[in-house]
Amino acid sequence: LRCIRDQQSEVLLDIHPSLTFQEVSFSRGCGEPEWEKAEFLTRDFTKYGTTLVVKFPSPWKTDERFQLAIKYAATDGPGVRTPSGFPH
Repeated sequence: LRCIRDQQSEVLLDIHPSLTFQEVSFSRGCGEPEWEKAEFLTRDFTKYGTTLVVKFPSPWKTDERFQLAIKYAATDGPGVRTPSGFPH
């Protein structure tokens, strides 16, 4: 990702409520990056939508690049189906 506005310390991602998040990490480097855990929370914004809020320990500057790694599990919900013929 690339920061497009100076002094941003959060990123907001549109997610579905059927996702459960275990861990969010970020890296400032490329190649062999060092990963740091990020604070995160989910917040409802409509009756069917949810936001994943990722908070960073310090703000990003314009044009800084970083990577996110998000560990999650998907539960049953719209668009999440077990293909027929496969065991559950």
